Amino acid sequence: MNSILFLAFCLAGLYFLFNAGRMINNPFIKKRKYFATGPQIFLIFSVITGFFMLGEWSATRLLIWIGYLLVGIMITKERIKFAPVLILYALYTLYLFLSLFILSPDKFFGVRVIAKYLFPLCVLIFAAKVANSEFVIYSGIKYVLAIAVFIQITFFFWVNWVGILWGRSTLADHLVVMSVISLALFYVTSKKKYLYLTLFFCTFPVVATIRTGLLGITGCFAIFFLFKYKWKAVPVVVLVVASAVLVVLYVPAVREKMFRDKQMTADEIIENRENLTMKDIDTNGRQAMWNWSLDNFYRKNKVFGTGVGNLQMVFYSGKHPFGTIKIIHNDFVQILCDTGLVGLILYLLASLSLVIHSFIIYNNKRNNEMIRLCAIVAGSSLVGILITSYTDNSVNYSFATYFYPYAFFGMALSLLKKYD
Repeated sequence: MNSILFLAFCLAGLYFLFNAGRMINNPFIKKRKYFATGPQIFLIFSVITGFFMLGEWSATRLLIWIGYLLVGIMITKERIKFAPVLILYALYTLYLFLSLFILSPDKFFGVRVIAKYLFPLCVLIFAAKVANSEFVIYSGIKYVLAIAVFIQITFFFWVNWVGILWGRSTLADHLVVMSVISLALFYVTSKKKYLYLTLFFCTFPVVATIRTGLLGITGCFAIFFLFKYKWKAVPVVVLVVASAVLVVLYVPAVREKMFRDKQMTADEIIENRENLTMKDIDTNGRQAMWNWSLDNFYRKNKVFGTGVGNLQMVFYSGKHPFGTIKIIHNDFVQILCDTGLVGLILYLLASLSLVIHSFIIYNNKRNNEMIRLCAIVAGSSLVGILITSYTDNSVNYSFATYFYPYAFFGMALSLLKKYD
């Protein structure tokens, strides 16, 4: 099945990218249609298929999609609006290639890792060139939310997708983006169905006891309200964080997963809160992996690291004391080990520039609602995904995670260019 879907997706992507375009259903007015170009339909198709893993074809699909995006960038004549993130992310990518040729002991794994970081930049540039239509953007939003609802329902019933879709932990990261999209739509449309949808997406990390997703959604909402209300949002942010704390304390499954002492009650945790340390938090062995990786591959070369892809090669080859584990569940540790402080600083600067620019775009009242929606989704969801990267390798699932903040930021830039 994965092979069939992989072939179907690749052929469909190729067809859409080079198609002259077609009339598709208007997402705002029933029984009306609008014209979308081939590259715009390709963007919609990419948005709505981001959560498909396709098993052993996932890495190949990512490389093919990077190729499609690069070709699409070259054949689309539209110029893009400048943003600092383009320069900073390009510098980071250039640094990765230098690390590959100068330091990396394994070029194959180096290329694999670079592809996952190159993909969001390609998405941003492509979206900035083609997404100059509110109809296209809302069509993508409409379909991806519907698919996310269907996927979450099936995951609640433990449907086995056999590698067709990404796993439960990745779904929790993916829902960070879906929840903020639906929350943004609630404020734009005032329709309560989007508020209910937001709450629905928030239930999965709690029911599935996935702490990474819970942290990501909490951080995402906190930034969302800071975008919207600035410093007036502090009480709301406190309420969001307090809600997450209450979930940790009073949902037994989440509490037991959070702390090493599985017998502690919420009252005992509150009473002993001043004495609790990181040693009391159950990281499922992650802390040991992080310390071992930093000791062996970062502290010996703090500035430049040991070469992009090196840590992934070590874990895939089993040359570590942690059994059959292949990922260390922390993108920032991997960046430090592979590319040192230089790599981490460049990556964080690029991410921070996107968030700040999104904040500026959102708070410019002259921009229309769709531009501001794209900006707030891009900035707040990127913060949420960055938080998930601290306890997960979210970059490994770029199609389901980092794809969306960069796509929405590109959409905002495209519409800004349109209305210049």
